[in-house]
Amino acid sequence: KQKFESYDQDKYRLPANVTKKGSVLSLGLGLNGGAKYTFAGYGTIFFDASIDYLIRNIATASIQTNYYSPLILSFNLGFRKEFY
Repeated sequence: KQKFESYDQDKYRLPANVTKKGSVLSLGLGLNGGAKYTFAGYGTIFFDASIDYLIRNIATASIQTNYYSPLILSFNLGFRKEFY
């Protein structure tokens, strides 16, 4: 068990108008595409990319921030070997 130093709780309070309940349910649209190349006897190398746009904020609690972007970009590069 770890003990922490005491701190001034008045500095770290939420404003009175903030609710403590929220949701992480989100709704979004996205596109995904990719390519692969198979090396005979060795395996497959693949790449895919996706772009997603979240229509609803991911956090619906009443705390709003400007650091949140509804646009998500993903890239994957990998190698796959079949074992059969």
